[in-house]
Amino acid sequence: MKRFIIFLLVFLMAGAAFCGDRSLLKFRFVNEITKPDGPIPENCEIISVYNDLDKIDYVVEKEIVFDGSHIKQIELKRDQFASEIYEIVLTLDVEGAKIFSDLTANNIGKSLLAQIDNSYLFNAVIRQAITSNSVSVSGFNNITTLIKLKENFDCIDNTNINYDGFKFKKSTFTSDGTQTVDKKDPIQVIEAFLYYYRQNNPKWKNYAYPNLSSKENRFIKNLENLRNNSFASMDQYDIYVEEMSEPLNVPPSFFFRNNDYINVYIPFKLENQENTFIRNINLVINKDGEYFVKSF
Repeated sequence: MKRFIIFLLVFLMAGAAFCGDRSLLKFRFVNEITKPDGPIPENCEIISVYNDLDKIDYVVEKEIVFDGSHIKQIELKRDQFASEIYEIVLTLDVEGAKIFSDLTANNIGKSLLAQIDNSYLFNAVIRQAITSNSVSVSGFNNITTLIKLKENFDCIDNTNINYDGFKFKKSTFTSDGTQTVDKKDPIQVIEAFLYYYRQNNPKWKNYAYPNLSSKENRFIKNLENLRNNSFASMDQYDIYVEEMSEPLNVPPSFFFRNNDYINVYIPFKLENQENTFIRNINLVINKDGEYFVKSF
């Protein structure tokens, strides 16, 4: 009997460890004062969460109106149009579905923010009552968020991601003049581009798609906007590039012919102490075998 009780306690402890801390997933309303520039109401507080690469401050109500204790299961899957983007489907228990239905029905027009620890899940305006027991959220590329969900919830993982299985190496590119870049080597082009792009050094444009058919290079313009609006904090991340033991050999299904150019997609990783992002970088190969960055 004593041995059975010990086994039961160990089993319960293991189960608790597997479930993790579901209360880390919190849902709160965003206050109308979206920027914490001045005094905030007593019922509100400022929280900082990662939204993409940047840590952003939000003024939210202190009351947690919903949490992860009512989430029965989470499904993780890839976006059907972009392989580096992920979708999360939350399945609520019966009580949770009722609470969430009433919550959304009674707060049309308000913004609901969800976070797990300091990772952003979503900030969405409630347009209508959500009466289903399933809530779908898309647009994720933060691997750390997915890992936190896996650690704390019963997850069905359809992402086919082996978090430890990526063959990445930390970029050692430097601009001390001792390193030349072979534009026929896609990894060297990626390293050089990201090194300068991260520092907002205009030399990154030397490795961008030249777009010779247009007077204004819209691809460079798009990359500039991305750097200024979303990736301003990219200098806080280490860069990891794919470790290739053989020359690039992309399956035909990954190629899209466009005049004399071919597009190819290669993953890279951005990582700091709190977050890991894996994104695909779109390279263009010209007829001379030279690579240029088009987007990512």
